[in-house]
Amino acid sequence: MALAPQRRDSPEEIDDEERKRRPKISGSPLYRFNGRGYFFDRPTQLWVVDTDADRRQSGDVPTPIGAVGVDHESFAVSPDGSTVVAIAPIDGTDRVLGGSRLIRYDLSWADDGTVTASDPTMLTTSPGGRAELLWHPTDGLFVVGSDDLSTIEFNRLHRVDPSAPGRPIEVAFDDVNITAGPSTGAVVDGGIVTVGPRRGRVAIDRYSTSDGSRTVVYEDDGTVVAFAADPTGTTVVAAITSAVRPAELWQIDDGAATRLVALNDELLSELDLVEPETGR
Repeated sequence: MALAPQRRDSPEEIDDEERKRRPKISGSPLYRFNGRGYFFDRPTQLWVVDTDADRRQSGDVPTPIGAVGVDHESFAVSPDGSTVVAIAPIDGTDRVLGGSRLIRYDLSWADDGTVTASDPTMLTTSPGGRAELLWHPTDGLFVVGSDDLSTIEFNRLHRVDPSAPGRPIEVAFDDVNITAGPSTGAVVDGGIVTVGPRRGRVAIDRYSTSDGSRTVVYEDDGTVVAFAADPTGTTVVAAITSAVRPAELWQIDDGAATRLVALNDELLSELDLVEPETGR
């Protein structure tokens, strides 16, 4: 499954050349939102792509999931492939508030690889600051974010019941604002690995899916840009940058980091960069 923009259906018969010439007309303040305004008429759709080479034919197109017009932001698929849960703002009020909700689609798969989706089921009735979904193969569905838009809340780990509407249950309570987005979360045996800031640095943490306790996987004078973890969570490969070194790949085992590439050594040897100090 993948996310990609879908142009809204228009009652007018307009070809692509005419669309290029027409001015965009926005009737809401959303056009001022970075990353969203210009694409207000192209909400992000969920798609299913058939990867079976024996079934594919010339002209095949991905299958859209969900109603056109719902701007899906993130999604997670159940381990058995029967359900997909997505994060999406439902209406203009959600978008203006910066909030989103969790919606579920039940999937039916045919022998020829085609898929149909049920009408969406709303799993959360009120908007929250939700950012990333992670479906653990044995321990259930989790979402990174906050449930309260009326105050400034850290992104924390919550457990979601995908079977019925309800409020996600917070499972991690320490003061780490989890960074949520592509390549910033991974499921491992008995836990979920994420990244979070520490006074200008970004470290890697592991949360237990049983009690929400946090252990530090890696923390140093650097920022983790993205990472991938093996299924056990014992080995992590991360892109790490610092104030004096561009991002490079490092392998982390038991908290110790080993650099895997040396692409910038020649350039850095010619520069006299100042190592910053932590202020009080």
